[in-house]
Amino acid sequence: MNKSSRRGLTPQPPMQTITTMRATSPKTPDVTQEPHPWLWPLASLLAGADATTPGETLNRLEAEPLLQDERHELEQTTILLATLRFPWETIMRSLRRSLMLDKILAESSLLPYLQQQARLQGEAEGEARGEARGLYKGELQGLREAVQTA
Repeated sequence: MNKSSRRGLTPQPPMQTITTMRATSPKTPDVTQEPHPWLWPLASLLAGADATTPGETLNRLEAEPLLQDERHELEQTTILLATLRFPWETIMRSLRRSLMLDKILAESSLLPYLQQQARLQGEAEGEARGEARGLYKGELQGLREAVQTA
């Protein structure tokens, strides 16, 4: 009699085997050597990855015979996933020598979104500064009037 039967629980059938990737177990070369390109963008997240991994992945994708839309999607995913592990500046420095990066970013829907978010944040900060400046000037004007009437 197993433990679950003693507690009044019904025994469960064995689970089916599920293949998962853990960020600490497979080393980067294991993923990049897979014949499945859709796994390659994950290389930047896995153990053993460094700042050159996204560039190496992009080069490998460029050499692979893929449909253009599929290649662009995998390239954009590679860069996006790399930003989860490495600072953006590190990725840019690593990929700067690659003209491919500018092409990928120009065709990405992520870049216009980030630009819009930066513009909105800048506008909000500008409005907040303007309001603070207006309040300050208003208070100063009120003090001047109070001094003149006293």
